[in-house]
Amino acid sequence: MDNTGVETEVYSLVVPANTLQATGRLSITLFGNVIGLGGSDEATLRAKIGGTTITSRVNSVNSGTRGFVIEANWVSEGATSSTIWMRSQGWVDTTNPFALDRGASTADLTTELTFSVTWDWTTAGAGRTYTMEYADAVLYFPVG
Repeated sequence: MDNTGVETEVYSLVVPANTLQATGRLSITLFGNVIGLGGSDEATLRAKIGGTTITSRVNSVNSGTRGFVIEANWVSEGATSSTIWMRSQGWVDTTNPFALDRGASTADLTTELTFSVTWDWTTAGAGRTYTMEYADAVLYFPVG
């Protein structure tokens, strides 16, 4: 994603109805590179269910090319209750690089839903880029 200040979807996954069950968890990990100019460079990450933002994180982006990891975990707490935990590592604000952000959702997990992650630069600027190199999604079910 180039130097736009417009929110852009960088990953999405359609989750079939009843996939998370009553206590399941979907873990998404995104790996990539970001080029920042430093100074006031900031990017906002958002985790969404069905287009609704559940949690977001504003990150300071250092100058130069940096690798990063974004992790988002969608945890079911029943048919209509879930939580998303999201963190980013590798290029985030160095004062709190491993902070977790969390948000609650009342999305109906018995229906098909789209889980997505979006990115946007606070302001557009030549030289700012984001490239996702690899993504994986793992579905966990409780044992017992």
